[in-house]
Amino acid sequence: MRATRPPPTRSIIFICISAAAAVLITRVAIFSPSFSSELTSPATIDLAAEIEKLRQENNNLKEKYAKYTNGIEEETNVKELLEKLRQENNDLRGKYAKCINNNEEDGMVKELFDALSPEKLRQLSTKFKSTYASAQPFPHIAIDDIFPLSIIQKVIQEHPESSLKDGCIPGSMCFRAKTQNMKSGIDTDERMGTYTRLLFSFLKSSMFTKFLEDISGISNLLPDPHFRGSGLHFTATGGNLDIHADFNKYSGYNLDRRVNMFIYLNDDWPEEYGGHLELWSKDMKSCYQRIKPKLGRFVVFSSTDFSYHGHPEPIQAPDGRARRSLALYYYTNGRPVDECLNNDCSGAGHSTLFQKPVGCERCLDDICRRDDTIDSPVWMASRRRT
Repeated sequence: MRATRPPPTRSIIFICISAAAAVLITRVAIFSPSFSSELTSPATIDLAAEIEKLRQENNNLKEKYAKYTNGIEEETNVKELLEKLRQENNDLRGKYAKCINNNEEDGMVKELFDALSPEKLRQLSTKFKSTYASAQPFPHIAIDDIFPLSIIQKVIQEHPESSLKDGCIPGSMCFRAKTQNMKSGIDTDERMGTYTRLLFSFLKSSMFTKFLEDISGISNLLPDPHFRGSGLHFTATGGNLDIHADFNKYSGYNLDRRVNMFIYLNDDWPEEYGGHLELWSKDMKSCYQRIKPKLGRFVVFSSTDFSYHGHPEPIQAPDGRARRSLALYYYTNGRPVDECLNNDCSGAGHSTLFQKPVGCERCLDDICRRDDTIDSPVWMASRRRT
């Protein structure tokens, strides 16, 4: 209900004066026969004019008061209407933004599935499976431009380097040992952004798993249903991961780890920043490959008890930067015995097996490096690039 204001004080005074004047005139008319003639006298003309004037002013005040109160009501209605329109506008903006986001997500999904359709994945595996099988020191390949850059950029935006605190992801396990330092990660879906979850879902799909089976020659691969040791990896400036072979059993499922896959997320990453993935021989005397963790680069290799790899040199990037990668592992139920230490694949398995170079200290030392292959050939989805 709209609250009304009391009439202005001046208006009330005018009404009272008018009433008193009316009573006075009536009394004069009753008791004075010469009233009509007296009205024409100078003394009574002023009184009649004043009364009329007061009546007029009173009416004017009433009109102004009515107009004023109507104005308040109209103003209130306008404010209510404007607020309603603002709310409707905000709702429409929200719906529009959601629509745009949905369209963008739909576009990303389409772009990803178009770029890596079953036919294109078959073409890639057919083209590169012999290269993968013959690679040294163990089967592997590095390929650029497989994944659309648009979705890689979205993953980077969802998990920026600025999220690191004191060199590690808050709330995650952070390694600060000599063998692995300033290394942390995100290994749960709920902590991942929308596009990151989308990409992982694709990497765990039957279609992409079939591609990995074809290119690696390993049948019946199973993607990790969770993220044991995988997910998003961050190694901050000064950090490293020594050469090692990975844990070989998925506890709880009794599955054997067979394939490792990485997508690098490092934009604007010059050579001197380091963080190169090194691949070493079984006897740890030779460093065969040194792969730069370039943005969008896809690396996959067969995981055995002797697939020694890592990035042991401390990251030389400026403070605030980090080597980032997306990692996922694939398993089988059983494996060839020649992939296991002492040809024994039984038991509960082992954890990470860290190694040291034999006869040298670093991959780039002349005595360790294999000059014919030290700069790993990186393949494009459409052509080879050295």
